[in-house]
Amino acid sequence: MNKLNSKMEFPLILDLEAFSKGSGKYMLHTVIVHSGGVSSGHYYTFVRLPQEGEGKSQWIKFDDEVVTFCSEQAAVEDNYGGEDLSIVNYFEQPQALLCENWPCGQRIHNAYMLSYVRIDEKDLLTPPVLSLEDPKYKALIERCTREAKLAEERRRERVQRMNRIEVRLTFERDLMKMKGFWPDDVPGSQTMKIDREESGEVLLREAMDMEPLREQPVSEEHVALFVLTHRKTRQVRYKHMPQQDPLKWHMQGGHPNLSEPQMSILVMVSQGYDPLTLVPGTEQDVVFHDLAEWTEELIMLVVKYFCPVKQVIVTLGCYYAQLADPLKVMLDAEDSWLSQRLQIFVQQGEVAAPPANTIWQCWEEFNRTPKEIKARDIEKSMKEEGLYCGDVVIWQPQTTAGPRRPGASEAPEDGDPMICTNVRDYAESCMNHISIIVRHMSAEAPFMPDGIHSHMEIGQPSMRSLLQRTEEDSRELAMEVPGQVKCLEMTVDARWRTDQLGSSVAKALGVEEVLAENSGKRLWLFDGGAPNASRCAPLYHSKDSEPFATLQQMGWGRNIPKRSVYVVVLPDPPEGQHNIALHFFDTDGREAGATLLSVTEEALLEQPQNGGKQLKSIIAVDPKKILALARQHLEDSAQEVRQRMGLREKEPLRLLEAFNGQITKVYRERSNTSRGGELLLWLAKADDATQSPTFLYSALRVEPDPAVESDLPENLTRCQLVEVFTMDPNPMVGAYGHPFLLPIREGQQGKEIMAALQDADGTK
Repeated sequence: MNKLNSKMEFPLILDLEAFSKGSGKYMLHTVIVHSGGVSSGHYYTFVRLPQEGEGKSQWIKFDDEVVTFCSEQAAVEDNYGGEDLSIVNYFEQPQALLCENWPCGQRIHNAYMLSYVRIDEKDLLTPPVLSLEDPKYKALIERCTREAKLAEERRRERVQRMNRIEVRLTFERDLMKMKGFWPDDVPGSQTMKIDREESGEVLLREAMDMEPLREQPVSEEHVALFVLTHRKTRQVRYKHMPQQDPLKWHMQGGHPNLSEPQMSILVMVSQGYDPLTLVPGTEQDVVFHDLAEWTEELIMLVVKYFCPVKQVIVTLGCYYAQLADPLKVMLDAEDSWLSQRLQIFVQQGEVAAPPANTIWQCWEEFNRTPKEIKARDIEKSMKEEGLYCGDVVIWQPQTTAGPRRPGASEAPEDGDPMICTNVRDYAESCMNHISIIVRHMSAEAPFMPDGIHSHMEIGQPSMRSLLQRTEEDSRELAMEVPGQVKCLEMTVDARWRTDQLGSSVAKALGVEEVLAENSGKRLWLFDGGAPNASRCAPLYHSKDSEPFATLQQMGWGRNIPKRSVYVVVLPDPPEGQHNIALHFFDTDGREAGATLLSVTEEALLEQPQNGGKQLKSIIAVDPKKILALARQHLEDSAQEVRQRMGLREKEPLRLLEAFNGQITKVYRERSNTSRGGELLLWLAKADDATQSPTFLYSALRVEPDPAVESDLPENLTRCQLVEVFTMDPNPMVGAYGHPFLLPIREGQQGKEIMAALQDADGTK
């Protein structure tokens, strides 16, 4: 499709009498113009406005919201289309002037639609005379006036928004609420919106009328402003902002998701005022400084304190002094600035009181990584130590202990393996902190492969990673997992070994006695999901003698989201026996209960793995003995489970092993046969503890085995048990959830089978 830009003239007066008698004459009234190509462009309109006098008129151009008067040539002749003569530089192309045909360029704007009005009825288009006295037009005029006024207000608001900036005010008491290293978002207590052309002096006057300065007698001369800026060294620090400077000089851009730019301003009050209440001191030696006369010879530092006893960093506030003063100026005098500020946190119980005659050590928090925590000499001046206005320093009682090396420390019997002795060590510990959710599971927890409970409907979407998913918010902490005994959140160190993790988890859950050698129980930790939901190797168990890896070596790091660790406490089996988990189901595929039984191995097989270099132990157990133990358990101590199973007196049982959403082995008491050969149960303890699967995922199901027609000696209609399982549409996922056995008669129609499946679905 192409747009034709050829020249086509059209008349001002269109006479149709020559074609049809009585048709009359018409005058051009409107010209609609298109400028551009076939796929894009712009439309505008020319309208003829009749004037008093014969043949007089005025043309008006309507181009979006722009309305202007124009000549008749611009409205008519200029829109014929065709070509325009090109402009040629004579000195560069003199030969073009000698050509017979002058260079031309095609017009891209031309008339698109014309509107003619019959001359003898032209008065129909005469615009009305609007009068405020005429009620017919009064409402229209008022509405147009309101719309014009509203449009002007919106325009002014847009202009103001472009010049306005949102300022977040931070006071010293806000900084004193910060814990740990410098945060990504500095807290603030007040916000205001101000024109970016205004000076810091105007901002300060407005801040004086806000809390907390409004209620206290603080003089403007005793206040200094500091703006939060991004340095070239990747630091976010405060720098002094002279009060006479416009705010726009210190803007560094706002958040990309905000319509208005933002600034963070620290309002620092002179020493002599209480940092929390801003009440001026009344002591005779109190001195108030004129901070309005700030010079480059002054420096302001954000001061913190690291408490080795409580393992916490608190912010003491802002300290200013001469750049030539040594760092120990904060310690001068018996009642020094550091001791006064520290006393506030000691009284609040946030830190422990430092010992008497403390030798102090100072660090600069250049960044939060251990390599960028730099020790500073308190005897040297701040200028010699390379400190700038807005830098962060951290004080602590001096210690001779060096930084702890990853995995080198043992967990004390009555202490915390994350104890740090200095700021650099604490920074390294924080860098390796991992927040985890600890879930204490019962040994009788229901079987949930892929995180799917057996009571869910058939065809429920696959939730293979339900219990392995990352838990990103507090709602996950309250998520109830079937079979869960207790749930808590704790912080661990990625440099710990798995035995240190197990010790800390046992202490947090209050089951430390399980770790004793003669406790008769064993603590199991699983990382890949609940032990009955994921076929994963145990992370740790308390009787393991294998070399323990660190959490870092196992892929744990600070860059991973919050994860879950599942804990199970199980009794040790008698010597020569092994624990197996049995789950009791009814014939409709619903779990009725679970138990842990000890069985004797019938055979020990060694299978090669890892290219034949290692052997893995496989325990073979007689399925008849498992069913006998299961029946004895149901008769002796699980009458309620027996009722939920719907098990009748002396009704045969069957044993199923399910794996990856399908039944792999079936043993029936009724026929004394098995499908899939002898049952091989994988135990958690093997030659390679990090690779062996867990026996809690053996997925052994015991359920009633009702008679079907095929079991009878003479049957007219044969019937057999058919496996039913759920398949995910994604072939990479495959089968999932809980399979079950459904009796199907020979010759049964598909709709009858579907009805039977729906009946089973309704009961699950």
